[in-house]
Amino acid sequence: MLVSVLLCLTINAYSEHLLDSERQLKVKAAFVINLVRFSQWRSKNKVQKRKTIDLCLYQYNLLHNSLDSIVGKKIKYREIRSKIIKTFRIPEQCDIILIPPMALKEFLEFNTTENLQNSITITDLSQNSPIINSLENKIIFRLIRENSRLSFEVNKTAADKLNIGIGSELMKLGKIVSEPDRNHP
Repeated sequence: MLVSVLLCLTINAYSEHLLDSERQLKVKAAFVINLVRFSQWRSKNKVQKRKTIDLCLYQYNLLHNSLDSIVGKKIKYREIRSKIIKTFRIPEQCDIILIPPMALKEFLEFNTTENLQNSITITDLSQNSPIINSLENKIIFRLIRENSRLSFEVNKTAADKLNIGIGSELMKLGKIVSEPDRNHP
Protein backbone atom coordinates (compact mmCIF):
# COMPACT_ATOMS: atom_id res chain seq x y z
CA MET A 1 0.00 0.00 0.00
CA LEU A 2 2.83 2.36 0.90
CA VAL A 3 4.45 1.75 -2.50
CA SER A 4 1.24 2.68 -4.27
CA VAL A 5 0.81 5.86 -2.28
CA LEU A 6 4.41 7.00 -2.78
CA LEU A 7 4.46 6.35 -6.51
CA CYS A 8 1.00 7.80 -7.06
CA LEU A 9 1.94 10.95 -5.19
CA THR A 10 5.09 11.27 -7.26
CA ILE A 11 3.25 10.63 -10.50
CA ASN A 12 0.32 12.91 -9.75
CA ALA A 13 2.32 15.74 -8.25
CA TYR A 14 4.64 16.10 -11.19
CA SER A 15 3.29 14.46 -14.29
CA GLU A 16 0.19 16.54 -15.01
CA HIS A 17 2.07 19.20 -16.94
CA LEU A 18 5.51 18.01 -17.97
CA LEU A 19 6.23 21.02 -20.12
CA ASP A 20 9.53 22.12 -18.72
CA SER A 21 12.52 19.82 -19.25
CA GLU A 22 14.04 20.51 -15.83
CA ARG A 23 10.85 19.39 -14.16
CA GLN A 24 10.77 16.30 -16.40
CA LEU A 25 14.25 15.37 -15.23
CA LYS A 26 13.24 15.76 -11.58
CA VAL A 27 10.21 13.55 -12.14
CA LYS A 28 12.39 10.93 -13.82
CA ALA A 29 14.83 11.07 -10.89
CA ALA A 30 11.91 10.50 -8.49
CA PHE A 31 10.79 7.54 -10.58
CA VAL A 32 14.29 6.05 -10.55
CA ILE A 33 14.67 6.30 -6.78
CA ASN A 34 11.21 4.78 -6.20
CA LEU A 35 11.71 1.97 -8.72
CA VAL A 36 14.94 1.02 -7.00
CA ARG A 37 13.49 1.44 -3.52
CA PHE A 38 10.85 -1.19 -4.24
CA SER A 39 13.12 -3.65 -6.04
CA GLN A 40 15.32 -6.20 -4.38
CA TRP A 41 18.72 -7.65 -5.13
CA ARG A 42 18.27 -11.39 -4.70
CA SER A 43 21.96 -12.14 -4.35
CA LYS A 44 22.85 -11.61 -0.70
CA ASN A 45 26.56 -11.42 -1.40
CA LYS A 46 26.54 -8.50 -3.82
CA VAL A 47 24.80 -5.46 -2.43
CA GLN A 48 23.67 -6.38 1.07
CA LYS A 49 27.22 -6.62 2.44
CA ARG A 50 28.27 -3.18 1.21
CA LYS A 51 27.48 0.20 2.73
CA THR A 52 26.84 1.84 -0.64
CA ILE A 53 24.78 1.27 -3.76
CA ASP A 54 26.63 2.17 -6.95
CA LEU A 55 24.53 4.04 -9.52
CA CYS A 56 26.37 3.85 -12.84
CA LEU A 57 25.70 6.19 -15.70
CA TYR A 58 27.27 7.10 -18.98
CA GLN A 59 29.02 10.43 -19.43
CA TYR A 60 25.89 11.61 -21.22
CA ASN A 61 23.41 10.43 -18.62
CA LEU A 62 19.65 10.65 -18.90
CA LEU A 63 19.07 12.68 -15.73
CA HIS A 64 21.80 15.32 -15.98
CA ASN A 65 21.93 17.54 -12.89
CA SER A 66 18.79 15.96 -11.41
CA LEU A 67 20.99 13.16 -10.11
CA ASP A 68 21.79 15.42 -7.17
CA SER A 69 18.37 14.48 -5.81
CA ILE A 70 19.29 10.76 -5.91
CA VAL A 71 22.95 10.64 -4.92
CA GLY A 72 23.40 10.50 -1.17
CA LYS A 73 19.89 9.15 -0.53
CA LYS A 74 19.67 5.90 1.37
CA ILE A 75 17.91 2.77 0.26
CA LYS A 76 17.71 -0.05 2.75
CA TYR A 77 20.35 1.67 4.91
CA ARG A 78 22.85 2.01 2.08
CA GLU A 79 23.85 5.31 0.53
CA ILE A 80 23.61 5.79 -3.23
CA ARG A 81 26.77 7.05 -4.89
CA SER A 82 27.24 7.73 -8.58
CA LYS A 83 29.91 6.43 -10.93
CA ILE A 84 30.56 7.56 -14.46
CA ILE A 85 31.29 4.72 -16.85
CA LYS A 86 33.28 5.45 -19.98
CA THR A 87 32.88 2.22 -21.90
CA PHE A 88 29.76 0.47 -23.13
CA ARG A 89 30.63 -2.72 -21.25
CA ILE A 90 29.30 -2.32 -17.72
CA PRO A 91 31.70 -3.11 -14.87
CA GLU A 92 30.61 -5.59 -12.19
CA GLN A 93 30.31 -3.03 -9.41
CA CYS A 94 27.22 -1.35 -10.89
CA ASP A 95 24.09 -1.97 -8.82
CA ILE A 96 21.86 0.44 -10.75
CA ILE A 97 22.54 1.29 -14.39
CA LEU A 98 20.91 4.23 -16.15
CA ILE A 99 21.08 3.76 -19.91
CA PRO A 100 20.29 6.80 -22.05
CA PRO A 101 18.38 6.12 -25.29
CA MET A 102 21.37 7.16 -27.40
CA ALA A 103 23.48 4.38 -25.82
CA LEU A 104 20.92 1.56 -25.94
CA LYS A 105 22.24 -0.07 -29.10
CA GLU A 106 25.81 -0.23 -27.78
CA PHE A 107 24.67 -1.23 -24.30
CA LEU A 108 22.76 -4.20 -25.71
CA GLU A 109 25.64 -5.16 -27.98
CA PHE A 110 28.44 -5.05 -25.39
CA ASN A 111 26.66 -6.50 -22.34
CA THR A 112 25.38 -9.96 -21.57
CA THR A 113 22.89 -11.01 -18.93
CA GLU A 114 25.84 -12.64 -17.17
CA ASN A 115 27.81 -9.41 -16.71
CA LEU A 116 24.62 -7.55 -15.72
CA GLN A 117 23.67 -10.00 -12.95
CA ASN A 118 22.24 -8.29 -9.86
CA SER A 119 22.03 -4.92 -11.62
CA ILE A 120 18.86 -2.88 -11.87
CA THR A 121 18.76 -1.57 -15.45
CA ILE A 122 16.68 1.49 -16.30
CA THR A 123 16.29 3.36 -19.55
CA ASP A 124 14.25 6.33 -20.65
CA LEU A 125 12.03 5.64 -23.61
CA SER A 126 9.90 8.72 -23.08
CA GLN A 127 11.53 10.05 -26.22
CA ASN A 128 10.99 8.30 -29.55
CA SER A 129 13.33 5.35 -29.77
CA PRO A 130 13.73 2.90 -32.64
CA ILE A 131 14.90 0.21 -30.18
CA ILE A 132 11.76 0.09 -28.07
CA ASN A 133 10.81 -3.48 -29.12
CA SER A 134 14.26 -5.05 -29.15
CA LEU A 135 15.69 -4.74 -25.65
CA GLU A 136 16.62 -8.43 -25.41
CA ASN A 137 15.66 -8.97 -21.78
CA LYS A 138 18.44 -6.77 -20.42
CA ILE A 139 16.38 -3.74 -19.42
CA ILE A 140 14.16 -4.11 -16.35
CA PHE A 141 12.51 -0.69 -16.18
CA ARG A 142 11.62 1.65 -19.02
CA LEU A 143 10.35 5.15 -18.39
CA ILE A 144 7.58 5.85 -20.90
CA ARG A 145 5.84 9.10 -21.73
CA GLU A 146 2.19 8.78 -22.62
CA ASN A 147 0.80 12.14 -23.70
CA SER A 148 1.67 14.39 -20.75
CA ARG A 149 2.10 11.57 -18.23
CA LEU A 150 5.22 9.70 -17.30
CA SER A 151 4.80 6.02 -16.51
CA PHE A 152 6.97 2.95 -16.53
CA GLU A 153 7.16 -0.55 -17.90
CA VAL A 154 8.48 -3.55 -15.99
CA ASN A 155 10.16 -6.34 -17.91
CA LYS A 156 9.68 -9.27 -15.52
CA THR A 157 11.67 -11.62 -17.76
CA ALA A 158 14.67 -9.27 -17.58
CA ALA A 159 14.29 -8.91 -13.81
CA ASP A 160 14.30 -12.68 -13.37
CA LYS A 161 17.32 -13.10 -15.66
CA LEU A 162 19.27 -10.37 -13.84
CA ASN A 163 18.36 -11.76 -10.40
CA ILE A 164 16.28 -8.76 -9.32
CA GLY A 165 13.04 -9.07 -7.37
CA ILE A 166 10.23 -6.64 -8.15
CA GLY A 167 7.67 -5.87 -5.43
CA SER A 168 4.10 -6.89 -6.22
CA GLU A 169 2.78 -3.38 -5.59
CA LEU A 170 5.30 -1.97 -8.06
CA MET A 171 4.21 -4.57 -10.61
CA LYS A 172 0.61 -3.38 -10.20
CA LEU A 173 1.56 0.23 -10.93
CA GLY A 174 3.70 -0.36 -14.00
CA LYS A 175 2.83 -1.87 -17.32
CA ILE A 176 4.17 -5.44 -17.40
CA VAL A 177 5.97 -6.27 -20.62
CA SER A 178 7.43 -9.57 -21.58
CA GLU A 179 9.77 -10.23 -24.42
CA PRO A 180 10.43 -13.66 -25.84
CA ASP A 181 13.58 -15.35 -24.59
CA ARG A 182 15.80 -15.81 -27.62
CA ASN A 183 17.52 -18.79 -26.03
CA HIS A 184 14.27 -20.69 -25.53
CA PRO A 185 11.64 -21.00 -28.27
